[in-house]
Amino acid sequence: MTKPSPKNLPASVRQKLANRTRERNVDFGLIGVGRLGWHAFRHTYSTLLNEHGTDVKVQQELLRHADIRTTMNIYTRAVPERLRKANSKLVRLLLPTGT
Repeated sequence: MTKPSPKNLPASVRQKLANRTRERNVDFGLIGVGRLGWHAFRHTYSTLLNEHGTDVKVQQELLRHADIRTTMNIYTRAVPERLRKANSKLVRLLLPTGT
């Protein structure tokens, strides 16, 4: 049994789906994101999954990417607060105070 995929649909159906998702924006204001198209939502979804510690392989499967590099290099962004925390940890490690 194969997974359902838009690639298995007739071209006319694929076009209708593409038009509907392209035109549709969804309001994600309740989670502090605002209005997003589906493609932008996928990027945000991936970043939020990563921010909440979801395993990388789980993220890949939820986004249905064939290659983990697509998930991590294109869809997932480092959140500035995590960048600051990571940098602070390294600075404290390399430049300890009080010595």
